[in-house]
Amino acid sequence: FLAASPPVCCWEPVEGSTEEPLKPVRLRHAEYCGENVTESGETNSYRGREDYLVQGPGFFYCGCDEFEDSLVWQASMCTLRDFDAEHFCRILGNRTVLFVGDSTMAQAATTLMNLIHWAYWGDARAGCQQQIIFTLSDTLVGRSFGINNRGIEWKHAVRKYLGKGGGGGLLVLGAAAHIPFTVDFEAVIAQVSREHQLEFPDLPLFWKTSQPGGCSLRALTHLPSEQINFWQDYAGIQYNWVCVAHIHTHLHTHIHTRMTHPHTHTYHIYIYI
Repeated sequence: FLAASPPVCCWEPVEGSTEEPLKPVRLRHAEYCGENVTESGETNSYRGREDYLVQGPGFFYCGCDEFEDSLVWQASMCTLRDFDAEHFCRILGNRTVLFVGDSTMAQAATTLMNLIHWAYWGDARAGCQQQIIFTLSDTLVGRSFGINNRGIEWKHAVRKYLGKGGGGGLLVLGAAAHIPFTVDFEAVIAQVSREHQLEFPDLPLFWKTSQPGGCSLRALTHLPSEQINFWQDYAGIQYNWVCVAHIHTHLHTHIHTRMTHPHTHTYHIYIYI
C-alpha cells in the first residue's frame, strides 16, 4: 500500500521559524526516517538505504509548508510513463547510478532513492535503492566561482564509485547555484566534456539542469514573492537562483554543441509552466 502514495517527508519546520533563510527543522515519522540525522543520512556522499529513508542534505526538498503537489510535469518531445520502481530496478539491472552535483542534485538523488525504497518498504533488500549514489561537488571541477566549492571533482567521484573507466554505471551531473556567471558555466561545461571524452568515453552521461529553489503554492516561473525574507540571502554571488533560468536557456544549444559524444544526454528539470 505504501507504493501507491509518495514517501513521507522526514522534515518539518520548527514553529515560529518560517521567515529565517535556513529554517530550523526536526525529524518526524521516526518509524520510516529514524530517530536522528546521523543514523539516516550523510551529507557529502551516501546511497539508498535498507533500513530508513534517506534524509539527505538540502533538508527542504520535501518540506514545503502547505504545498499541495497538484502539478504534473510533462515532456515536450516524448511521452513519459508513470514512475514504477520495480520497472526501474529491472531496467537498471546490476548497474549503479551516480549523481554528482550540489545540494539540488542531492535532493533529486534522495527523491529517487526514497521513491524506490518506499515501493519496496516491506522487502527493502529487493529494491535497487542502494545502487543509487550521491556525491557532493558544488562546481564539478574543483574550483571556486563564488562562495562554496564543497566536495570532490566529478571525475574523482566516478573513479571512486564506478571504477576505472566508469564501466557498468550511469552518471548524472549538474551544477548551477554556485557558478554565478555564464562564462564560468561555459568553462565548466567545456572542461567536463573534455574529461569525459578522454577518460570515460563509454560512460553514459546525463546532464541534469537545476530545479529552481523555494516553495510556492503555484508553479515557479520566478522567485516567489511570498517568500521574500527567505530569498534575501539566496541571490547574487552566493546562490545564483536569479540567473539559473537564463543560464540554462542560454546554454541549451551550447551544451549540445560541446557535449556531442554519443554517450552524452541532456536531461532538463525545468519547473516552468
